[in-house]
Amino acid sequence: RFMFTDPNTGAVQNIVPNSGVSNPRYDGSAGCNRSDDYHCFTTADRFNFAEYNMVLTPSERKGLFGQFRFDITDNVQWYIKALGNRRESTNQAGPEPLFFGPDGATGNPLADNIVVSRLNPYNPFGFDLVSGDNMSLIGRRPVQGGAR
Repeated sequence: RFMFTDPNTGAVQNIVPNSGVSNPRYDGSAGCNRSDDYHCFTTADRFNFAEYNMVLTPSERKGLFGQFRFDITDNVQWYIKALGNRRESTNQAGPEPLFFGPDGATGNPLADNIVVSRLNPYNPFGFDLVSGDNMSLIGRRPVQGGAR
């Protein structure tokens, strides 16, 4: 997901690359009737956690408690209490998000204040993306790495 203002047209973009496009082409089109390899971000583009979340979280618990009292005399007692507890469980969440730019709200100055040069081969837009100037968010969930 890319959120930025195109410095050539002044158009505010909130776009996502089309599925199956490995080298997306950007033409600066404004609005959602696009002729390039992007489409406007919609609810359908939101990340679906359902396939990564567990319906039932596996959990196994074992516990043991024991207590022993012994009266040495009428006024003296000796006692022991013991407790043992063991838990094994598995947790899983969706892939770790990568957010860059001030709207990413990571709190990390390295991620919130990033510049992507127009000379960067992974910048298809042809102009510099500067946090807080013309770029507000670059976001992605690298699903190739699997769940957390």
